[in-house]
Amino acid sequence: MHEWMALSNLLPKTTSLLADCVVTSGKGVKYCIEKERKALLLFKQGIHSNFVGMLSTWTNEEDKDCCNWRGVHCNKETGHVQILDLRGGVDLSSVYLRGRLNITSIIELQDLEYLDLSNNYFFSSEIPESIESFTNSGYLNLSLSSFIGSIPYQLGKLLNLLSIDLGNNNLDGAIPWQIGNLSKLRCLNLGGNYLVGAIPYQIGNLSMLHTLELSSYSNGLTIVDQKNHNTEWLLKLSSLTKVDLSYTCDAVYPHLWVQMIANDIHFLSSHFHFPSLVVLDLSCNNLISLRALNFGSNLQGLYLSNCSISSDNLIFTSSNPNLTSLVYLDLSFNHLTSSTLFYWISNFTFNLHELRLYDNLLGGLIPYSFGNIMSSLEVLSLHNNKLQGEIPPSLGNMCTLKELELSYNDLSKELLSFVSNASWCNGHSLERLSLSSNQLTGEIPHSIGDLMNLEALILKNNSLIGELPSSLMNCTNLLLLDVSENKLLGPIPSWIGKSLGELQILSLWMNNFYGSLPLNICYLA
Repeated sequence: MHEWMALSNLLPKTTSLLADCVVTSGKGVKYCIEKERKALLLFKQGIHSNFVGMLSTWTNEEDKDCCNWRGVHCNKETGHVQILDLRGGVDLSSVYLRGRLNITSIIELQDLEYLDLSNNYFFSSEIPESIESFTNSGYLNLSLSSFIGSIPYQLGKLLNLLSIDLGNNNLDGAIPWQIGNLSKLRCLNLGGNYLVGAIPYQIGNLSMLHTLELSSYSNGLTIVDQKNHNTEWLLKLSSLTKVDLSYTCDAVYPHLWVQMIANDIHFLSSHFHFPSLVVLDLSCNNLISLRALNFGSNLQGLYLSNCSISSDNLIFTSSNPNLTSLVYLDLSFNHLTSSTLFYWISNFTFNLHELRLYDNLLGGLIPYSFGNIMSSLEVLSLHNNKLQGEIPPSLGNMCTLKELELSYNDLSKELLSFVSNASWCNGHSLERLSLSSNQLTGEIPHSIGDLMNLEALILKNNSLIGELPSSLMNCTNLLLLDVSENKLLGPIPSWIGKSLGELQILSLWMNNFYGSLPLNICYLA
């Protein structure tokens, strides 16, 4: 709702929504229109499950004024329904509405300007061609609701639309080129579906577009038109602030995209420029090199996972200095080998919150001072590489760190210095510490018990010795404790069952523990 109102304020007053619409509960000046009330009741008939009473007020018995029904908001002067907001929960485990939906049942709502049916479960429901009836609509959100079928080309007739979100459904087929007629459109999200074919070049006509999300799980959606190799459409969208083209970029004809990216350096450096870009996601594409791309200074999120990028083709060079605002960087699942990457990252940004470099071939040492420089990191994921040497104690100086993933490397030596630093710095922030499948030695430091916010501690498959430190009983938020495949010894502590009442997964196997199993462990959740 807030997004719609913000978008509306950016345009001339082509809609009466803000001036004339009651957006909070309460009796309207005029009762709702009878045919619209009947249309809403017909809509309700297709709903089989109504979680948390979402439609409990939709009734003929108590309040017949549909303008007072939950999720329904009317024009206070005319009584026409202008907003239908039935957004469900944040995930399918907490959806509000379930059923087979028939949107055609509400085509009587001719004055509808805002329609949000997202985050529900409308199994086997399609988006009907009759959606063209909502000619006054400015906001349409049907995301995360299990819609199937193709996207009707009639959407291109809703010329007042500012925002379309059909993301994360089970839609298939081609993107209708008629969407390019929606000249007022600011946000277009068709991502997380199974769309195929070339992205219509008419999308380039949407000069006001600032959000474009077109990721496709089918790997059949292409940027480059196979027939005319048209890529100019993307370059026309200079107002973009968020771009998600992951799982697209010509999985079917990758040589066309690679040629555009890698070979035409002069063309890219002079044309591929998005000065307002804040988020760019090109994950799961065969990009190979991005050295020629010219990012604006506003870029905060860069996601290039699984793009076949090697250490020789990184974008972090002196020719591309505009990455100082970067907050999120994902270069996972690539072919990076050189640990000099850490120094390059340190040179261009000091404000990273998340750094994901896992599943590469990074070797050598993590720089000793890396944690001192990257002091704002909240997530550091370096697992599944070939990193060697000691875990730098400076990583314990990142006081905002919530997740540290270093599993499946060749790290060695003891944990004492790193854990000691972490215990006084981020004892109340670190939630996940994963160091499994390395060559770590020595005892588990007693100071690990100062990491009282830990929810997951994973130390399996190392060479750790000694007993489990009793200080771990302070980590009462632990859900997962895995110290298997080490050389730990002594009796299994009874405090595990007494103090770690939230524990859901406990793995102690392949150690040298002895004695009987404390009975209270059997009562863990």
